[in-house]
Amino acid sequence: MGRMYWMSENVRVSWWTFMVFMFMAVVLALNNVYSSLMTGWGGGGSIVAVFIVLLLLSRRQSNIYLLNLGQTMASAGGSVGFTTSTIAAIYLVDTEFRPSVIALTFLIVSLSWLGVTVAVPFRRFMVKKFWPEAVAVAVALREVTSRDPAVRRRARRLMGTGGVISGILTLPTKLALRAGEGPIWKELSFSEKIKVNLDPLLFGIGMVVGPRIGLGMVIGAVFTTFLFVPQLAGVGLEEGVIKQYVLWLAIGLLTIPAFVDPVLMYLFRKEEEVPPGFDSRAEGLEDRLTAKEKLVLSLFGTLAAVITIITMYTMFGVSSWLTLLALVLSGPACVLLGQVAATTGINPIRLVAIIFMVFFGALISKMPLALLALAAVAGATGATAVDLMQDLRVGHLINARPKRQLKFQYLGVVVGGLPAVLFMNLIVFQFGIGEGKMFPAPGCQAWAGLAQALSGASSMSSGIWITFIVASIVGTVIAFFANWPRTSKYVPSVFGMGLAPLLPMSMSLAIFLGGVARLVATVFGISDEQQKERRLKGVYLVGTAVFVAAGFMGILAVILIATGVFYLPVD
Repeated sequence: MGRMYWMSENVRVSWWTFMVFMFMAVVLALNNVYSSLMTGWGGGGSIVAVFIVLLLLSRRQSNIYLLNLGQTMASAGGSVGFTTSTIAAIYLVDTEFRPSVIALTFLIVSLSWLGVTVAVPFRRFMVKKFWPEAVAVAVALREVTSRDPAVRRRARRLMGTGGVISGILTLPTKLALRAGEGPIWKELSFSEKIKVNLDPLLFGIGMVVGPRIGLGMVIGAVFTTFLFVPQLAGVGLEEGVIKQYVLWLAIGLLTIPAFVDPVLMYLFRKEEEVPPGFDSRAEGLEDRLTAKEKLVLSLFGTLAAVITIITMYTMFGVSSWLTLLALVLSGPACVLLGQVAATTGINPIRLVAIIFMVFFGALISKMPLALLALAAVAGATGATAVDLMQDLRVGHLINARPKRQLKFQYLGVVVGGLPAVLFMNLIVFQFGIGEGKMFPAPGCQAWAGLAQALSGASSMSSGIWITFIVASIVGTVIAFFANWPRTSKYVPSVFGMGLAPLLPMSMSLAIFLGGVARLVATVFGISDEQQKERRLKGVYLVGTAVFVAAGFMGILAVILIATGVFYLPVD
């Protein structure tokens, strides 16, 4: 009595533990709403979720599969929180917008369920990708639950040291001492264009993703900063037009190669990227969905699609065929997001939402509210789909059963939905969002401005189309050599190249330096493979701790800014 038993001989989830799981899902949902509307930061939360799980449960529970289920459910709540925060952009376009809380919750939950439905068919392929954040989570779970006390002590020592240093160095990059000033420190400057961002979060990402990704980002940043943009400026193009060229350069490098990559992986029979300390296993029959389970999943997806179509029409006036088209396009969009996140550790949800707005802007005239709603379809499904793919990769590495993870993903979405909507409404109506408000919501401001600009906008110029086509061809060629066994070890990441134009060069350089630090730590002074594997595990643990501590300190910075202790930095 008093216990829940799931379909596994390894996991027994008590009601108390299950309530802790629910609590964590709600906490991450609220955190992502808060941080996204305050600073524009946000995401799924797998890596933050696993550390919350370890803090709350690892002393009482040592079962790695149970901790994985808690991490899956908590990160599902985080993805719903980020999804909810994107809806807030609609309030900036229509200040009189007052949707039903229940209807909005149904929309967000249904879109999140669709994200799960989209992710499942690609599971067998996507779990074989690297997924740097998932690898970091799996390493943390494996080391902290090791039967060897020395291994557990080493893991906690490395994570503790990396976390403390990261926390100390993070706060000054997020806070200003006086209103209207920049952060206490932000970057190391070598020239007007060559700067290194000092946010430890970026170095942690670099340590986890490695030098290949960092090199791709540096190549993309150097090309954009020193060749592409100056060339466009030299022919007299305005700054706004140049930004469009840069955007579609990134889209070309990120989209077509993302869909060509799995085909090339299949043709070259490219093996799974297995991190040190883990074994690749064949998928067992117990991992695969039965015909009945596939039917249930299809019914969930169909129900979610129907709810989405109805609520999109009643709340935003979006016709059924436009919503259906957006849902159809969200499938390939989720694959794109998964490909990029699996390679770089960065989920460019906002990029895909922008692509949706540009596409539908050519179909809808003077309907910014509808454009934002359609962009939310991409953001919501993408956030949940990539979050699930990432959690399934963690489960694959530790030999967990994916069916259990699916159940907890669905539950986490439901648990986090209503609290996230209520919290968003509290912030919007009680405190206000936008320029000059307590919650600046910079991401929402950018979305709202783009939606208003695109409503009735003219089609793209031929130059932008040429940029997109050339970038797609170049990206496809790079993807070919990245999968060809003879050259795969030496080719930088095309997805890193594609992301770099969307980020300041200082951020790309910081991620690259984190990758270089990992290379140095795992190459110099190594006498054998066993020592190299041990060293690489340590780098993953330190990088993970740096990443997570920077995230937590970012949340603390938000609280300090909101309470007036410090000020929001001005760039």
